[in-house]
Amino acid sequence: MLDETKSGMPCAEFDVLLTEALDNALKGERRERFEQHRLTCAACGTLFAEASSGLALLNELEEVAPPQSLVHNILAATSEAAQKSAKVAPQDSVWGGWDGRRRRCLRRC
Repeated sequence: MLDETKSGMPCAEFDVLLTEALDNALKGERRERFEQHRLTCAACGTLFAEASSGLALLNELEEVAPPQSLVHNILAATSEAAQKSAKVAPQDSVWGGWDGRRRRCLRRC
């Protein structure tokens, strides 16, 4: 996209308004200026066409339910406090359990 102004709108402003236009949220004079720029600027016209096509493809996808543990997993991965409290004790995990048994066996020998 070039740093141009066509039909009274700079390409940068077109870029900012693109999401609103795709959501049909632009009204009145802003929508008219947006459409005029889209029709007169090859780069922005192509950008709009590609974004519209991508949005159409996304809208065709089947919506899926997130896993029940999604929020917990995000919080655990991003929160230091949650990470500390969520650590599995070595004896509670498969590998920790094996390592614990190995260490006990070594102590006996």
